[in-house]
Amino acid sequence: MILVVNGPNINLLEKRDRDLYGGISAGEIKNELEARAAEDNFDIEWKQSNSEGMLVDFLQKNRHKAQGIIINPAAYSHTSIALLDCFKMLDIPIIEVHLSNPAARGNEREFLTAAAADGVIMGFGAESYLLAYQELKRIIRSGGEQ
Repeated sequence: MILVVNGPNINLLEKRDRDLYGGISAGEIKNELEARAAEDNFDIEWKQSNSEGMLVDFLQKNRHKAQGIIINPAAYSHTSIALLDCFKMLDIPIIEVHLSNPAARGNEREFLTAAAADGVIMGFGAESYLLAYQELKRIIRSGGEQ
């Protein structure tokens, strides 16, 4: 199983700045990922929360049944020591995604959580999730070789 975890405001993605996020909904991304995963005999468990603690709880609770994680921590990627510490405790591959390229929006955006991810994909809109899925699938099928 692959966990797909989303931070604050991803539930209203289609309402956010279209120039940055493309106007696609989280549900559309979820449906596309689930369809791709089903073709590859993977299950997807999708979680979105605006609460940092709920995201940490979800990751801890599901750490033993997941083969890998795709996570968009959203604003928490710049602020969450709790998620960073949680990532460091997980013994499965983690790929962080961002729909936009936050690095292009200013120097005040430090990437805390990315330091503990196996890789980061950003700036490709909804395709960021699909690219992360393809790479995570490759890592899982290769027995964790990166």
